[in-house]
Amino acid sequence: MTDINEFNRDYNTIPDPIKLFFCYSREDEILRKRLEQHLETMKREGLVVLWCDRDITAGKDFLQEIKLHLDTSDILLALVSPAFMSSNYCYDVELRRALDKYIFGELRIIPIILKPVEWKDTPLGNLQALPLDGKPVTQWKNIDEGLQSIAQGIRTVAKELQSTKPTLNPTVAKRYYTKGAALADAGYDDPIILEEAIDVFKQSIRYDPSNTDTWSYMAELLINLKRYEEAFLACERVLQIESSYEILCTKADALEGLGRIEEAQQLREDLKPISTVELDENGNKPIWVIEVETMFKNIFGP
Repeated sequence: MTDINEFNRDYNTIPDPIKLFFCYSREDEILRKRLEQHLETMKREGLVVLWCDRDITAGKDFLQEIKLHLDTSDILLALVSPAFMSSNYCYDVELRRALDKYIFGELRIIPIILKPVEWKDTPLGNLQALPLDGKPVTQWKNIDEGLQSIAQGIRTVAKELQSTKPTLNPTVAKRYYTKGAALADAGYDDPIILEEAIDVFKQSIRYDPSNTDTWSYMAELLINLKRYEEAFLACERVLQIESSYEILCTKADALEGLGRIEEAQQLREDLKPISTVELDENGNKPIWVIEVETMFKNIFGP
């Protein structure tokens, strides 16, 4: 079957722009605006669209809007400075959520070093930063030259992502899921094959991020490989969409693997009434079980 991206290229369809999300401290507003000016050419070309919290209009839920736009962005620009690193919201909330998506290949994170600060020993330290060599923008003799260097780097990444970004396609996602499941079934005791299956599942997620079956199966494989942090995050992605007894059991396993024993035990205690239930003659769950599962969905859902 022809890949959707090949189809787009063959028929000269216009690719969607890459969405950039500014993660920054308000103290760096002036530098953010100057960087945005350097990105304006790309915006006019249709290569990128820009979003920051200043775009939230009156009457909208501030936190929900940030969550929505972060979850639908392709690149997060982390504008690194002392103010950024000391901001609980920027560092512990926005960046944490972005790193969770980065693990599964759903988001590219680019540290933009605005001002001198200790950042290389943080999770951002493993990522390629801009400007090149991580020289803070404020240490350039000409700040606009530093910002131009950043814009050039962003252009390169945006073009790369635009050429490989898949379009939502549940049919293609299902094919990847089937392939991943076949690999997992064939090599459940072989870590190399399981790693390959996880990579295939990640491809499936790129074409259909809301497929809970893919996330759930991948969580089980991650547990098998003792990659408990990633397994926990995969469970959380499922629970943002729906809740079930099975995924909550997997979450308990992940919590135990992370050493969060009390949380794991409490979750298992909460699940005990459901684990012993018998189906009726039609194979359906009793109404009380459905009500409990609904309660779990309300607790663990978005």
